[in-house]
Amino acid sequence: MNKCPRCGYDPVAEAEIKRYMKGLRELDPNIERERAEQIIALVALERGVKVEDIKSSKRSRQIWSARQEAIQRVRSEFRDWYLKEIGEVFGKDHSSIYYALNGKRGKLKE
Repeated sequence: MNKCPRCGYDPVAEAEIKRYMKGLRELDPNIERERAEQIIALVALERGVKVEDIKSSKRSRQIWSARQEAIQRVRSEFRDWYLKEIGEVFGKDHSSIYYALNGKRGKLKE
């Protein structure tokens, strides 16, 4: 077994998933965008907010933190995406995505 005994990370499974996703992308180039939308919907459900609110410019603490979490999850899922591509999913520009990613790290350090 190639799994890490401490964290359970399995590089073989990750490679298989990447191969599978590459095949899906060739069949349907929008598959990644759909997955990003699913991640946003999942965060919205977990946080008790609407998907529209996450994509909006509303700044209440609940919506703001849900938006940051969703951006962070999309970024971790799609490491090869440019900030502009992530921004297109959220209806934001790249600088807003940059701030959300770095702002979250800054909050965690405090």
